Amino acid sequence: TAFRSVTMRAKVTMPDLHKLELSGGSEADITGFNSSHGLSVSLSGGSHMTGDITAGDADFNLSGGSHVTLSGSTDDLDVEGSGGFYLRYFTMA
Repeated sequence: TAFRSVTMRAKVTMPDLHKLELSGGSEADITGFNSSHGLSVSLSGGSHMTGDITAGDADFNLSGGSHVTLSGSTDDLDVEGSGGFYLRYFTMA
């Protein structure tokens, strides 16, 4: 049996997030993480991410048409990108 255009969805609940890697058109919505430690995010291959985070340092490596929309706050935000990417980040008081 062959499956085409199958969408898989999962809701994962966890107390903390340190690292996230998405590739190949993956999508993620992250919310509710409030931590003083760092967060490392890597997106490639047209992946999309939205989220509301509070983190110490946040490092993003974006490539291949990746798309990120974030709100929240970080002590330091470092973004590296190639191959066309979109990042929208805004802070909330």
